[in-house]
Amino acid sequence: MGAGASADQGHILIASNGTGDLILINGPIAGAAFAGLVDPRAGFSAALADQGRVGPPPTSQAALAKLPVVRVSADDLAQDENAACCVCLEKHSVGDPVLRLPCGHLYHEACAMSWLKEHCTCPNCRYELPTDDADYEAGRKARMRHRRPRYRLGELMDLSVHHLRDLLRDAEVDASRLRGVCEKRDLVRCVIDTKAVDLVADPLPLALDVDVMRNEWSVKQLHDLAARVGVDVAGLDSTEMIDVLLDSGKIIPA
Repeated sequence: MGAGASADQGHILIASNGTGDLILINGPIAGAAFAGLVDPRAGFSAALADQGRVGPPPTSQAALAKLPVVRVSADDLAQDENAACCVCLEKHSVGDPVLRLPCGHLYHEACAMSWLKEHCTCPNCRYELPTDDADYEAGRKARMRHRRPRYRLGELMDLSVHHLRDLLRDAEVDASRLRGVCEKRDLVRCVIDTKAVDLVADPLPLALDVDVMRNEWSVKQLHDLAARVGVDVAGLDSTEMIDVLLDSGKIIPA
């Protein structure tokens, strides 16, 4: 390489990573080191650090803590992409507890956590969750600007006030829209009106004879119904199960 070569001509360096292996470095860092524009040792360290990262950074602990565990419903299974956990490829069944990502995809909690602690992307659709990497975040936010989290109305109603406010903040909703908004129902309305999320249509509720349910249905029948519509009734007696099903809005009196 001639002495007059510029730093952007695609120089290539071969450097040791300190473990006895040789690593190929190219691009601006290599060119700048050749031209004397940077301290080669600092340049090598930066390049080696960059080349050591494979894929996106881990999901932030704060983002992981917000991911809800839900029960698989029959409507979830009607979507091909949610028929199985695409990490372990095991099929989901109605009533299974699963972790729900903001994009709407469902995974076994252990599978999702194992993946997300290493990568911030949904294994299915590459939706990017928040990270603690400040350099990465600028690009992530730009890429995710037009990809909103997906929720059903019932799921929004189950979120805490704090989580609803986080959704509005992440969507960069003007703070003036939130003045005086304190009640959960008002926050949910604000989330919907500002299009902070993509609202997924809820399936129509099932119309059932509640008296028949109370007097004739077995505990197993009630459990099967709850699993079918994705309502958690673990540990409840028959009366409590029916009340929870009615409160969910997924069952209405015929």
